[in-house]
Amino acid sequence: MGEQQVKPKKYSRGLFLFTDDLRVDDHHLLSLATAECQALACVYVLQPWQFDPMWTLQSGMGRERFRFLMETLQDLSRQLKTRGLRLDIRIGHTTQLISKLVNAHDFKAVYRSMTAGNYEQKQWQHLRHKLPDTSLISGHTRSLFHLDQLPFELSGLSPSFTPFRKRIEAADLQPSPAPPLVAVNRLELSSKDHTEERLMSWLALVDSGQADNGFIGGTVAGEQHLARYFSSAAPSNYKTVRNALDGWANSTKFSPWLALGSLSPGQIHERLKQYEMQHGANESTYWIYFELLWREYFYWSGYLHGARLFWPGGVKGKPQVSLVDGLTLERFQAWCQGQTGNPLIDACMGQLNQTGYMSNRGRQLVASELINERQVDWRWGAAYFEQHLIDYDVGSNWGNWQYIAGVGADPRGGRHFNILKQQEQHDPQGLFAEAWADSEKARCISWQDLRSVD
Repeated sequence: MGEQQVKPKKYSRGLFLFTDDLRVDDHHLLSLATAECQALACVYVLQPWQFDPMWTLQSGMGRERFRFLMETLQDLSRQLKTRGLRLDIRIGHTTQLISKLVNAHDFKAVYRSMTAGNYEQKQWQHLRHKLPDTSLISGHTRSLFHLDQLPFELSGLSPSFTPFRKRIEAADLQPSPAPPLVAVNRLELSSKDHTEERLMSWLALVDSGQADNGFIGGTVAGEQHLARYFSSAAPSNYKTVRNALDGWANSTKFSPWLALGSLSPGQIHERLKQYEMQHGANESTYWIYFELLWREYFYWSGYLHGARLFWPGGVKGKPQVSLVDGLTLERFQAWCQGQTGNPLIDACMGQLNQTGYMSNRGRQLVASELINERQVDWRWGAAYFEQHLIDYDVGSNWGNWQYIAGVGADPRGGRHFNILKQQEQHDPQGLFAEAWADSEKARCISWQDLRSVD
């Protein structure tokens, strides 16, 4: 038999634009880029709009969300170096920066993961117009299943979760792991590597007053947490404790690493199946998969509906009246600062403001409070969460807020929680409320802060 011929690479020079896919393992698009390009450069762009969320009346990114992102970028930089690649971090507008880099370095192809974010999708379309002679290549790297695996056309996505789940389960879909990276030459976007110094200077902005929320950004920390979780008995008890308001072991805590793409949903699914083979499957282990499917549903729903994810009437197009006056703003600010006078709501918001995290049950309760009791536009709450949550995910965040508001995937037309009843059920002794009483106000990192130390 003759020697196997190596397939020639398609592009001499490629640029990989990282977004919310900050990992190197189980990364289909990055694997493709290394297979198709003779030489590859990697870049991440911090953009002004990330620090100026809509409707919150506060500019900046929440301190803990910013910290988690910087730690994740540090880890990604180190992971890429072990593969012979280098991460270059830029600040500015993505469309302008990528266009300049392509023209300056003669890149033949640009790679970027798809997202449920409408703004990011428009950026990509704009780049296609600006770079007609460059191959722009994208792929879904944040979903559990590939688009062509779904047992229906995306246009036929059901308006609620249960039919989606049943069709996925009936098809018995399995995630397809990505092939390993192929050796590729490194391209330098600048003569010196200032990535580590830049990240350290930005992290110095949040060194004071650090909240010990247990989360450290990056794939290394994410994989360590994944291993610890499935080495314990927690998966077998997940459903019985998942609605607890606090406690590290009471939920999987995978969401921050999933949100930035440090872990793939396929990696979690694989560990879950291994656990079930070793320890047996039960309702709790199934419920972990159930939650992965919820995330999957919100991802595809957000990708399909685009700008409707942010409309007042949501994906349902339900007529809404959004009142903006002094009293509305006052009610919203009290909610943001955890000063509603309701101990449970105030504790949940205090926890968010200090740690960048809140339990799933807490998120449902504070959303119900803002929408139903305070009569504030649900989008204001969704935007505040975007600003502060370390596990902010565009599809899940905005989809879940629509669900509570009755303009999204809830077939019952929204959820209205009895807060006193919930307090009796989930915090009967008031321990959670006491733990987060008198919490500090949220702190943010502004675009001006970022530029001042750059």
